[in-house]
Amino acid sequence: MAKLKLTLALDRYDRHFPFFDETVQVPENIELEALQVGQSQSWRDGGRRHEQMYHDRAFDVCEFGLSPYVMLRERNPELPLIALPVFPRRLFSQSQIFVGASSGITCPEDLKGCRVALRSFHTTLSVLVKGDLKFHYGVPWEEIIWCTSKAEMVDYTAKSGIQVDALPEGMTLEQAIDTGHVDAIVVPHPPPGVSAGTLSARRLFRDCVMEEKRYFRDRGAFPIMHLMVMRSDLLAREPWLGETIMNLFAQAKEISEGYLDDPNWSRLAWGRHDLEFENDALGDPWPIGFKANRSNLAQFIDYATDQNLISGLIKPEDLFAERLLDS
Repeated sequence: MAKLKLTLALDRYDRHFPFFDETVQVPENIELEALQVGQSQSWRDGGRRHEQMYHDRAFDVCEFGLSPYVMLRERNPELPLIALPVFPRRLFSQSQIFVGASSGITCPEDLKGCRVALRSFHTTLSVLVKGDLKFHYGVPWEEIIWCTSKAEMVDYTAKSGIQVDALPEGMTLEQAIDTGHVDAIVVPHPPPGVSAGTLSARRLFRDCVMEEKRYFRDRGAFPIMHLMVMRSDLLAREPWLGETIMNLFAQAKEISEGYLDDPNWSRLAWGRHDLEFENDALGDPWPIGFKANRSNLAQFIDYATDQNLISGLIKPEDLFAERLLDS
């Protein structure tokens, strides 16, 4: 019998190394090609992973942004993509907000009336930051002026009364804060200029780790950024494949968790200590499966609804293949 050939597009996180070095044990009836495809950055096998999957169905299975997927799924129940309850990227919002180093901005309340730049208004991180500001810190995101640096992947109607401006053509988020065009930026990676000492900016929260621990205690979850999607026609033809892909990710998770058994596996001198600290503080912040992640997804849907990105009629159960909801 011929093997089922599958392409799997992923970012190059440590938890995905087992796919790239082929230590994951793939069933004999599958021939799996793992592709290093970035989103905001290009890796070995390209970039713009989300757009490639949505517009061209370029891969069989693909890491995809939570926010665009929720928006697309609600707009089109016949969307040719279906999600699997595997969540390869998560971020706390508190570490991703940077302000001018000499600004008087010291807490979320100080962002009222400020100009804050985002990559796009509905990027998953942007939705999380706005939602956390309003519902966790009591700072209505509607009272902030938002600036964006790129076109939106999915069209939306802005909530009445809010201000969303485009940054000048060619201006990066780093340039926007460096020149004073904005007061703060929201970025998924620390600005290179901060690390290099050429950009006078700092995180909004001086002790963001402590703040994120408090957030985790209050909310009980490490916020989801990405999920895995696959072609709907493929799952309809091979209904067993959803569970199989989930099992491969569970394998990869177990393998990657063993990396730091060797204290020198990472170049970080205290990598092993950091793992022990994280285990004490968070337990397992990377659960696979629907049930353990439902409340996390429901909170995000509430945020997206409040921001007028979706109508709010969609439920977490509507995002996934029905046979995977018991996972």
